[in-house]
Amino acid sequence: PYQVCLGIGMFLYALIGLYYLRKVLKIYFTDSTVAILLFAYIFGTNYLNYSSVEQCMTHNTLFTIYVLIIYNTIRFYKNFNIKNAIWIGFLTGLATLIRPTEIISIIIPLAWNIQSYRDIGERIKLIFEKFKYYFVAAIVFGLIVFIQLFYWKYVSGEWIVYSYQDQGFDWKSPHIWDYMFSYKCGWLIYTPMMMLAILSLFWYPKTDKYQLGILIFIVLNIYIVTAWSIWDYGGTAGRAMIQSYPIIAFPFAAFIEKVNKTKWIKYIFYFFFALFVYVNLWWTYHAHRGFVQVSNLTKRYFWSVIWKMKADDFDTKYLDNKYSYRGYPTNFETFYDNNFEQDTSQNIVQIEGNKKLKLNKDLQFTPQYFIEYQSNIKNWLRISADIHCTEKEWDLWSQTLFIVQFYKENQPVQTNYIRVQRFIDQGETKNIFLDAIPPKSGF
Repeated sequence: PYQVCLGIGMFLYALIGLYYLRKVLKIYFTDSTVAILLFAYIFGTNYLNYSSVEQCMTHNTLFTIYVLIIYNTIRFYKNFNIKNAIWIGFLTGLATLIRPTEIISIIIPLAWNIQSYRDIGERIKLIFEKFKYYFVAAIVFGLIVFIQLFYWKYVSGEWIVYSYQDQGFDWKSPHIWDYMFSYKCGWLIYTPMMMLAILSLFWYPKTDKYQLGILIFIVLNIYIVTAWSIWDYGGTAGRAMIQSYPIIAFPFAAFIEKVNKTKWIKYIFYFFFALFVYVNLWWTYHAHRGFVQVSNLTKRYFWSVIWKMKADDFDTKYLDNKYSYRGYPTNFETFYDNNFEQDTSQNIVQIEGNKKLKLNKDLQFTPQYFIEYQSNIKNWLRISADIHCTEKEWDLWSQTLFIVQFYKENQPVQTNYIRVQRFIDQGETKNIFLDAIPPKSGF
C-alpha cells in the first residue's frame, strides 16, 4: 500500500506539473504550439518513463517544482507581493533541498524577462526598489535549505555531510560528448527528441520571446550536469536533465512556432518528430516489458536492435564483441578441436564418461589453449564450445568470459570476448560461440 500510494502521489505531481506548464506556455505561445510541445514531452522524451514508471526518483517532482517556480515568477513580476515572494523562496529552496545543484533555480526569478545585457542594470535597480520582497524570498529559501543542515547536525554533529564519498565534479573537463552521445546511455541517443530542443537554442536569441536568463540557465545546467564524475548517473544519463525541461520548453516552443510557418521545413521537422517519438516509446517499452536490452549498449548493438521488438543471440553478442556473423556457415574449415581427453589441468572433471572443463568460484580461469598461425585464417573465425550452466550468474561483472586473443611476437594484438551467461539459462546445456575477424596487421 505504501508503494502504491507513492506511485499515485508521484503521478498526481506529474499531472499538476503538466497542467501548470500548459498554463504558463499559453501566455507566450498559441494553444496548438503548446499542445505539440506537451505531446513531445509526454510521448517523445524520457519524461514519460520518469513520470509514469520510475516516478519516485527526484526528477519527476523537480519537473513540477520548476514549472511552479516559473508560474510564481510570472505572477511576482505582474504583482509584487509577499505571498508570491514566499512561494518563490519556498519552491527554489525545496528544489535545492532535493538536489543541491538545483540552487541554480534562483536564476529564474532573478533574471526573468531580461532580454539583453542592458536589462541587467534595470533589474538590479528593481531589486533595490522592491528589496523587501526579494529579502523575504531569500529568508524563506534559507529556512527551507536549513532543514537539511539541521538534520545533518542533529544526526552527525556536523553541519555539512558529503555522502557521495569519492564522487564529485570534473569542472575542468565536463563529459559533454559522453553524456549526450554515448551509446552506453547518452541523453540525446536515447531521448533524440531533445535534439530538436537543443537545435532551438541556436535560433532562440533571434526570436521576440528570447530571454537571456533562460539561455544562461540552460547552458549552466548542461555544464553542471555533464561535469559530474559519474556522467552516466548509474543508468540512463538523460534523467538528470528532466527537471530543466520546463525551462527548455520556451526555446523549443518558439522553434515549433517558427517551423509551422514554413511548409517544407515543417515536413522535415515532423518526420524526425515522429521518428523520435517511436524511439522513446520503443525504449520505454523494452526498459520494463520488452525483450531488448536498452541500457549499457554499444553502437553496433543499438543499430542492430533499434527497429526490433526482440533481440536474438546474434544481436546480443554486440554487447561485448564488435563482431557477430549472422547465421551458421556450411562451407567452413575446422582448425582446432579439443575434447579435453588428454588434458590434465585442475579444471578437468569426468562427467557421464566425458571430460569437461569446470569453472566455479575456486576455479575462475581455464588454461589457455594456443593455435599456431595458419595463412588461410584470413576472414571470419568462429570459436564455439558446448557449455553447461549449473547456476546462473546474474551480476554482469562476475559473469564468465569466453575469450579469443590474437598474438603477434608473444604480445596480444586483439581480444574478442562474450559473457557466457547472456546466452544460457540455469540448468541448460548449449553450444555457444563467438566470432572474430583476425587483425589485418597479422598475428
